[in-house]
Amino acid sequence: MSEKKEICPVCGRVIDYYDKKIVRSRAGTRVYVYAVHVSRDPLSGKRVREKCYLGPEDSYVYVSKTHLRDGLMFYGLVKRDRVIDYLRNILHSIRGMDLSETELREIRLLLREALRDVEERLREASEKTQAPLD
Repeated sequence: MSEKKEICPVCGRVIDYYDKKIVRSRAGTRVYVYAVHVSRDPLSGKRVREKCYLGPEDSYVYVSKTHLRDGLMFYGLVKRDRVIDYLRNILHSIRGMDLSETELREIRLLLREALRDVEERLREASEKTQAPLD
């Protein structure tokens, strides 16, 4: 049985392995994550490594600081469930904001569209898992 390879969220290629870069400064230590793709140069036959930056191992410090008032913390692509955290924090932020009727109507429209999209993707996923094996 073969192991399922992860797909790079940056370029769409298979990830051969991950690489980390540790950066130390007076502000502290940060770890940055890269997806590494290994291939062969068609002319020379030499091994070629290409890296795609996936972001920090934990969160983006500066941009998160500028959005603390809204309750948002931003993460690198390596955190796969970050979208769920973003949505949860945005919904929490909406509850605490003083929004106009126009803004509330726009939010309602966007949430309805998002819910329709999620329902459709769930239906498609369910159909795939229930499909007969060939």
